[in-house]
Amino acid sequence: MMKQKTTFWEHLLIVLFSPLAAPIMLFALAYHGCINLYYRNRPRPLPKKMKKYMKKDCVLDENNQTVSLAKYNYMHSTEYTLDDVYVKGYVDSLTEKERASIATEFKEHDEPEEVHESIPDLPDVGELWL
Repeated sequence: MMKQKTTFWEHLLIVLFSPLAAPIMLFALAYHGCINLYYRNRPRPLPKKMKKYMKKDCVLDENNQTVSLAKYNYMHSTEYTLDDVYVKGYVDSLTEKERASIATEFKEHDEPEEVHESIPDLPDVGELWL
């Protein structure tokens, strides 16, 4: 087998830039660690690519799944707003159609039971039904 030789310039570039690889990797790991610590107990905003086709109230949860902010608040017992997750004035920048499409409350498990006023009074224990 023939051994492949590097040219002088390739060898020079490898020697000059290889010591920079370790600090760059350490910096990248530290940066991502800080980002993960910041979003540990709070919802992540959607990336710009996903914002184009998702509803305007969606966020990423801890498993990087998209959920509405109301559902995230219900699951984690928090009270984040869209202005907290994105930027102040985010809700004001939405159009009326976008505001109408967002879910402001998570109602699957939160709906109060309806009380029917037409239920007849129950008889006392001593009365007999005929």
